Amino acid sequence: MARDSVDQYMPFFGRDFLASTAMWSAEEVGHYIRLLIIQWDHGHLPDDIDRLERVSPGVVSVWEMLRKKFPLCEDNLRRNTRMEEHRQKALELKESRSAAGKRGAANRWKAKQTNGKANGKAIDLPLANDMANEWPPNPSPNPSPKPNKSTPTPTPIRAPAQEQQKSSSASSDFLSDDPRESWEAFRARWKAEKRAAPLGTLENAIDPPRAYLDLWRGGDSKAALDALGQLSECRYFEKPLSLAQFLNVWPKIAVGGYREPRGSAKKPDDKPTPERWLDKYQPSDYKRPREAMARDLATTLTLKEG
Repeated sequence: MARDSVDQYMPFFGRDFLASTAMWSAEEVGHYIRLLIIQWDHGHLPDDIDRLERVSPGVVSVWEMLRKKFPLCEDNLRRNTRMEEHRQKALELKESRSAAGKRGAANRWKAKQTNGKANGKAIDLPLANDMANEWPPNPSPNPSPKPNKSTPTPTPIRAPAQEQQKSSSASSDFLSDDPRESWEAFRARWKAEKRAAPLGTLENAIDPPRAYLDLWRGGDSKAALDALGQLSECRYFEKPLSLAQFLNVWPKIAVGGYREPRGSAKKPDDKPTPERWLDKYQPSDYKRPREAMARDLATTLTLKEG
């Protein structure tokens, strides 16, 4: 009977686990964790101590303690009750995501059919499995079509040697639409770039991180790969960039940004320095109010006499 596979992430409640195994020995705790992981992956434990000994060597010596944690079910298989509850919830969540993916694919395909005659077959299962299982297996390459003997094969036009070398090097970095192969090419160039910081846990990761996956789904992975090749020219960055920083600034790098060192920007010489009003301000001689009134009165009398 085929077992139902669940996500590789198993829920673990540390405080509850410590409370239930407070007085246990390290050997008992180790075997308990191992048996829980086996149940999460396979859905059950066999009711055979010899088979349990093969998957968890040494469990015989502590089985009397662990037996009550894995009671015997109606199908003569052993399961931890709480682990089984979380496993069923994970299966229901997986099925609901798969159904949502199928509905979304059907709606998208239906929208395409309303715009014109369909020229292909709907592929809802890969889209649904992509949402449920994160990534499907790598597709096998399609066989090359055989040339028709009745139709003469045209002679290819060969480009110059330099252009052929450039095109071959560019295509070798980006051969497939598979996100894993695209991430592998990006990761190889990242390791060779001096202004790129180490990837850390992503150094040998097969699956691309979520940020790069969004970039690939948007169709910008090739442009980002080209921008990564220009990172060595960006003298603006004093320290190596992390992957998250690069994914935020690569569009500006692609159009020639960040080439000058930080703080070296100069004002254009053709624009004069704006003139400040304070430079031409000349304050008049200060007069007290009485002196000002006397001056104004004298000026008035002089004008009347004249």
